[in-house]
Amino acid sequence: MMAEASLHFDNNITVSGTITFTQADANSPVVVAGTLTGLVPHSTLHGFHVHQNSMDNTLNCTAAGAHFNPYTKLHGAKNDTIDHRHVGDLGNIQVDGSGSATISLTDTIIQLYNQTQSIINRTIIIHQDVDDLGLGGSPLSNTTGNAGARLACGVIRLTSHGNILSKSIP
Repeated sequence: MMAEASLHFDNNITVSGTITFTQADANSPVVVAGTLTGLVPHSTLHGFHVHQNSMDNTLNCTAAGAHFNPYTKLHGAKNDTIDHRHVGDLGNIQVDGSGSATISLTDTIIQLYNQTQSIINRTIIIHQDVDDLGLGGSPLSNTTGNAGARLACGVIRLTSHGNILSKSIP
């Protein structure tokens, strides 16, 4: 099964790119891959999370709500177990000297098949700051990783690959 999100800067076209999410079957990990452009060159690490809601037609990243956290756990790192992270916690992405970020990771907690952990029709968000992985000691560390404002976002939708109905982003 495959899904993808076309990202945009919150109501702007400065940041753009597409991220794909591929899962061979319900027991396989999800492979996350893509490239973003238009970010600030050498702007260090940025928090990378799946958020609870789909965006409305305004394409406002704030409409995505909080991190996807169906088990009401504290914020954590991508490599933490399901008991020590939100389902949507995917760590950080690195921006290079040209303002691009290449995303290539595998995750065993997010799902395309399992209804409770499914990221389909949820929003992927790139944050302004580094995700402290729940270890920063800030009041926001346990909920957001203290990752700051939302830079770019996109709704994760099933693609037409494999005869799955595709929905377009407005």
